Amino acid sequence: MSFVNYFCSQDNGNNATGDGSVGDPWQTVQGSLDNITQASAGDCDVINVLDEGEQQLAADLDFTSYGTPSENIPLIIAGCTAAAFDGGFARLDINGNPLISASTNDVHVRNLVMRDASLTSFATDLLRGTRVSLINCEITDMITTDHLFGPLASCLMQNCYVHDVSCQSVIRGTCAVIANRLIAGPTRNPSAANIEVSGDSAVAFNIVSVAGNVDGISHDTGTAVMCNSIFSQDNSTGDGINASSVSGDEAAAILGNLVEGFSGTGGAGIRGALSANSQSGMANRVFDCATAFVANNGEVALFDFENEILTESPFANAAGGDFTPTAAMVGAFRPNKIGTF
Repeated sequence: MSFVNYFCSQDNGNNATGDGSVGDPWQTVQGSLDNITQASAGDCDVINVLDEGEQQLAADLDFTSYGTPSENIPLIIAGCTAAAFDGGFARLDINGNPLISASTNDVHVRNLVMRDASLTSFATDLLRGTRVSLINCEITDMITTDHLFGPLASCLMQNCYVHDVSCQSVIRGTCAVIANRLIAGPTRNPSAANIEVSGDSAVAFNIVSVAGNVDGISHDTGTAVMCNSIFSQDNSTGDGINASSVSGDEAAAILGNLVEGFSGTGGAGIRGALSANSQSGMANRVFDCATAFVANNGEVALFDFENEILTESPFANAAGGDFTPTAAMVGAFRPNKIGTF
């Protein structure tokens, strides 16, 4: 697959007279979509957003002129400083709009700092579809009455920092959620689990800090939840990890997670599966939860394999935003890869 690179610049581009090159860019992402002739099958269009002023959406992105991205012709929207894939970041104000309102497949978003300066609530997901990815992005100051990302299928969210958002959940669907920092704001609380994933998903190496009476991670059958740091800021009555939807013969694995602070009435560190023998738990450590491990329907696997109820916090200073595992946690099975970001 070959990349076909185009460029846009808020401060130095022109949708009418530009040619999409780095020296003569278009102005906006939408202007780029309106000007690009979609790549041939087997190639990938890349809209490189130069860090030259903050882009502001006038509406959600419209693919009418561009065409429909597909598995054979995906589309990448990526921030950069001066050249394609140079590791730079660009800024985008969604201005009260979802990025893409309709379910759209094969769109990949990279290296963008996205916010909503207007803090205007929108009634749909910011992004949803199949084979969608969100990598190396920061998302903040947004309000939606729906999920922020989702429903998603066969998708990836990796190395993103999401904070001060109000939504049903940050991400929902069948996806891999890896090495993200998801921090609920002190006043704009989610109304469901920060991460809600379904079968054949993986949730690993994330920092999940929740506000309000919600779960940190909820999942169902066929999911691996591994090496996450999960913290309730305000004594949630929810669960750090809620596996109560898991049932049947397709196992779920809960391995090497650190959970703290789900100490409100009915709260739990880890809540087990609906049916016995449908999941396993190993080397999970729980501190300051109303109940550390909750069994459902005779499920006992969670209590095997060196799970532990701690007598002190596993984090350096979670309330202060430092989720570095303490010295006692390092090397205790869990391959720690996350810290303060």
